[in-house]
Amino acid sequence: MTLAQLRYLAAVADAGLNISRAARNVYATQSCISRQLKQLEDELGFAIFTRKGRSLDAITKAGEQVIQRARTVLTETRQIRALGAERRLSRSP
Repeated sequence: MTLAQLRYLAAVADAGLNISRAARNVYATQSCISRQLKQLEDELGFAIFTRKGRSLDAITKAGEQVIQRARTVLTETRQIRALGAERRLSRSP
């Protein structure tokens, strides 16, 4: 599991399960996001989304939990980066 996968997961949820829109929002390709989501589901061992053909249809119950936790991880990551930026600035002359 990578931060990029969690970022893509949140982007897809935010884009109403539209992978093309999510890809534009995070400056990635549709195929990259699809591949990363599949790898994440394979690693977890369960589906995050239900599908209709090649399209995402809905978020599973387990997927809702994963997305919620992914958002928490991403928020914490942003806060850690902000802390690093503050520390660098405070050491400036």
